[in-house]
Amino acid sequence: MKLDQGRFRASVHTKTVRCSADGINVEPTHLVYTGVGKTQLRIANTGMPTARVFFVGGELFKESVVMWWNFIGCDY
Repeated sequence: MKLDQGRFRASVHTKTVRCSADGINVEPTHLVYTGVGKTQLRIANTGMPTARVFFVGGELFKESVVMWWNFIGCDY
């Protein structure tokens, strides 16, 4: 999977089967953060013949992000 000029952060999740994302094992029900700045991501099915994988990602925020346990915002 090609990513737009390395400006994205991404995570991979699988519900019922094992897979790998850039060589990192993704166990069922786990979410694996793949980092920032990649221009491509290799996802491989290492489990059953059919896998459903969720790719979660997006462009980085331009401003700083403030996070609390139940809230995400751009400022205080």
